[in-house]
Amino acid sequence: MPLTKFGEVCHRLGIEMIYAHSPQAKGRVERWNGIHQDRLIAEMKLKNIKDIDSANRFLKEYYWEKNNRKFSKKPLSDEDFHIALMPDQDLRNYVCYTAECKVYRDYTIKFSKRIYQIEKKQPIAIKPGDNVILKTWLDGSIHIFKKTLCQENCV
Repeated sequence: MPLTKFGEVCHRLGIEMIYAHSPQAKGRVERWNGIHQDRLIAEMKLKNIKDIDSANRFLKEYYWEKNNRKFSKKPLSDEDFHIALMPDQDLRNYVCYTAECKVYRDYTIKFSKRIYQIEKKQPIAIKPGDNVILKTWLDGSIHIFKKTLCQENCV
């Protein structure tokens, strides 16, 4: 089964996704999302919130605490099951927009109606005809990696 972008990120990080296979579980997720879509928007309108800073302040100072008091449940275990990232794992390289591109004879890459010029001398030799991975991080910066046989080596 093909993975979503989120599924790809989880797979590359070694995170096992737990799917909601039953109609009941899917219904709980939909109800939970509906609660936030309906209740959150209505409460923000009542408080006359019209900008992001006010909305973030409202969430931190009021909404999450009230929401958690009403809907949260105590976990079965107090043990923290989070796993730390490996030193070579940079989340910016996982949670990003990724595209495969070809390097042209003039050391350019064409992507999304733009042309990127690569310097002929780089730390990792990229030459015309090579396939590269172009990553757009969430901060908008562009990063180019030489495509290798093992995709994990690109990061």
